[in-house]
Amino acid sequence: MVIAIGSVTGHLEATVKLLQASSGTLEVGADADANGTIDPTTEIVSNKLNNQAEASIAMPETILPLTAKYMARFTTSDGNVMAYNQGVYDFLNRQGVTVKRMPNRN
Repeated sequence: MVIAIGSVTGHLEATVKLLQASSGTLEVGADADANGTIDPTTEIVSNKLNNQAEASIAMPETILPLTAKYMARFTTSDGNVMAYNQGVYDFLNRQGVTVKRMPNRN
């Protein structure tokens, strides 16, 4: 068994492509301080969409734990979550530990 302790420098990016233009908020975040939660005031960045069908967003480069929670979400202006991707990512092995998506892609 190998146990890795440390961190990596990096950032997360998210892109949403909708079937039709919509208004809402695209968000992406990661648990950079490894406390088990993604703080909405310090660990999430957001971008408002105004009648757009496609948008991208990126977090600034930061120090992340080797295994970290992440999330990306698009919420319409009326509060409906249209798409999300969240889970835990293992940066050492470059793979998702857990992943939950909507819409679900197999």
